[in-house]
Amino acid sequence: MQNIIDKLISDIKAKNSVVCVGLDPMRESAEQLFEFSKKIIDATCDIAVAFKPQIAYYEQHGAAGLAAFIKTIEYIHSKGVIAIDDAKRGDIGETAQAYARGHFENFGADALTINPYAGTDGVAPFLKYAGLGKGLFIWTRSSNPSASELQDVKLASGEPAHTTVANLVNDWGRDYIGENDYSSVGAVVGV
Repeated sequence: MQNIIDKLISDIKAKNSVVCVGLDPMRESAEQLFEFSKKIIDATCDIAVAFKPQIAYYEQHGAAGLAAFIKTIEYIHSKGVIAIDDAKRGDIGETAQAYARGHFENFGADALTINPYAGTDGVAPFLKYAGLGKGLFIWTRSSNPSASELQDVKLASGEPAHTTVANLVNDWGRDYIGENDYSSVGAVVGV
């Protein structure tokens, strides 16, 4: 089984591109979600190495929205492109396992954004899927103006909280290095 990061590196080289297209379809009905996303995918799949649909825009439309989300991921795969489920999920124990199983096994995500706030206990259920060839992008530092209220707080070590998270991401990713010497566990870092 190919590690998702190895496919990503291969696609980057083949397309000579690092473009990841975010899909944030702000539409008034679930019926419009897939068609809007499909148009964006069709227009950019020749240069995109990944698409990142933001699940919130689909979830707000209930079951029909989730059906459109799954259909969008299936369509991304039909184009041979990686689908990163932008959900920023995070919790502990069985709840984290349920999130991981849902997104990777039922929604078909190749990679998932997660929130590490619960620490290693909350990240471990997702790491299981990194061992099965999937990818994780762990929310490390966001770009919103109030992020500094929590993410820049100096810890007892003297470093900001986001640096501690970055170090943990590095530690969590050590066991998931692909053939290209990159880990399938990465960081989401806003500037």
